[in-house]
Amino acid sequence: MKELCVLYHYHKVDPITLQHFNLLKEHNPDAAIIPVTSAVPEYLPGSVDVDNFPSQWDTRNKWRAIDTTFYLWFLNRQVSAERYIIIEYDCRCTLPLKEAYGEVWDAQVSCRSFYTPETKPDWSWFKEQEVNNLDPSDRPYIAGVVPYVCSLFSHEAVERMIENLSRNDVFCELRMGTAIRKAGLSVTEFPPALRQGVYADTHPFDLSQPGVYHPVKPRAIYEERLARKLLRKQQKLEAQQKLAQQPAWLNWLRRK
Repeated sequence: MKELCVLYHYHKVDPITLQHFNLLKEHNPDAAIIPVTSAVPEYLPGSVDVDNFPSQWDTRNKWRAIDTTFYLWFLNRQVSAERYIIIEYDCRCTLPLKEAYGEVWDAQVSCRSFYTPETKPDWSWFKEQEVNNLDPSDRPYIAGVVPYVCSLFSHEAVERMIENLSRNDVFCELRMGTAIRKAGLSVTEFPPALRQGVYADTHPFDLSQPGVYHPVKPRAIYEERLARKLLRKQQKLEAQQKLAQQPAWLNWLRRK
């Protein structure tokens, strides 16, 4: 059994996918690094296409069901390891993962954030419409792994998680978190040094320092997303300022 197996998720072979794949291999020469994908026209060397395996889950929406890539690979794996780390094509690793994950290396499950209704009641995937996609027996255990990428699992944890997974059409991070909680697994959130490099959405990074960073997109995509985020922030601020300038009686009428 290998000490570490890294599942490298990707959906196309382009310069950033290749660069991040090569960096991952360069800094982790002793790990089993397996590119995993689903129904793509071009493959990285040594890829496993989980579209070739029978699935218990609805995998038509690849973004919503990205977690099933991991489960399908595990259920049909040819490599076993003491622990597994999920890395995606937009994750830049310039540090050995054993070093980056040193403080949580022996955790059952480790992720950036583990949400429950008690700790993050306003998480968007805790809305009633999504939770109702779970079976009634799963709903008392709702939780979320945020983000899915960069999470670490022991071999035993993966086995127990899969035994408790919903087969319904449920958003990936909610399905995974709920199964983890239902299985009674211990979750350790990332320490600050690892946490500061892993986000669910676009974030500015100082890539000159060795580390694990997500997401790292091509510059054009990064600049476009950041511009949209700044625009939404500015529009919200302007709307608040405009509302504040309205006569008090008009604001009172709007609330009626």
